[in-house]
Amino acid sequence: MQIEEVIALLKERNEPVPKPLRLPTEDEVSCAEKDLSFKFPAQYRKFMLEASCVTFGVREPGLVLPDLQPYCCLRRMTKDGRQTGVPKDFIVFCEENGNYFTINEKGNIGYYDHDDLTHNLHNGDFKDWVIENWLELE
Repeated sequence: MQIEEVIALLKERNEPVPKPLRLPTEDEVSCAEKDLSFKFPAQYRKFMLEASCVTFGVREPGLVLPDLQPYCCLRRMTKDGRQTGVPKDFIVFCEENGNYFTINEKGNIGYYDHDDLTHNLHNGDFKDWVIENWLELE
């Protein structure tokens, strides 16, 4: 499955909420990259620009919109994750009960476990994470 198909699935499953989020602009995504000193991998960047406003299930990936609550701000999530031990060459893109899903500039996905202070790489890329961990299709 290609990232375009995964984004289409996410959009199909988007749940209505009282105050829906908007998608970030290209400038807002570029500003976040600059602030984090991190170039978003192509799949992740595409997701940010085309589907980061999707609300579905319990996962809430970090966002780059201005004036966000800290729990959903990508910059804040990454700062907090790095303070607890997430490697500096990864950003945190989703928090899970004090643990973090991470991604590096090559698109490798990791998981930081705060209980045993380990960071393990997973097979697959961002679209695979969406399929397996957010949409729970596999």
